[in-house]
Amino acid sequence: MKFDLTNFDQKRSEILNATFQTIYEQGIVEMSMRSIARAARVNQSTVHYYFQSKENLLNAFIRALFDRFLFEIERRFLKSDSPEKKLEAIIDAGKDFAGKQEELFVVFIDCWSLAIRNPAMKKTFSDLYVRMTKLFEDIIEEGIQAGLFNQVRKDILSVMLLSFVGGMGMQWHMRKRSFDVRKHFSVLTENLRMMIIKQRKTDSVRYTL
Repeated sequence: MKFDLTNFDQKRSEILNATFQTIYEQGIVEMSMRSIARAARVNQSTVHYYFQSKENLLNAFIRALFDRFLFEIERRFLKSDSPEKKLEAIIDAGKDFAGKQEELFVVFIDCWSLAIRNPAMKKTFSDLYVRMTKLFEDIIEEGIQAGLFNQVRKDILSVMLLSFVGGMGMQWHMRKRSFDVRKHFSVLTENLRMMIIKQRKTDSVRYTL
């Protein structure tokens, strides 16, 4: 995974990329400013110059990670696309995150576990979760206003989707991929579509939970 967003200069991007790889290979507990500097092939003083502390580095890294998530979702649709197409883009992004991007998922969960006991990181996660759920809620609201979606609780559904993606992905990796993650995802998302989209039609048998 590469952090090459335009608001990062090259050296900062290199440090964030090294942070990603170090967390994946060593784990977030073992990560240090020294190991990041070694992976980025820069002096440790350079890492301190940009981030001052490990906590600051991790908070900046989490923000960059979420920026990348949002970028990966939003690049899947155009602003002019229909609400249904945007909804499918978000669902596909969640499926890919849980089932295809193992390194990304492992790093995300590692950061998430540390944030549980770290107030600053917890605040960062909370703020960024709000950004992600708002993207989902705005698409649902667009569909409601266009008369294409039902009057649903978009705030609840957005939290449900994020919770399902994270929880299912965690179980799948912990259980050594012992179940069909795509089938599990399809069960939930087909029910989600039926709740949201008016006159939803499907050739498959309706899934029930």
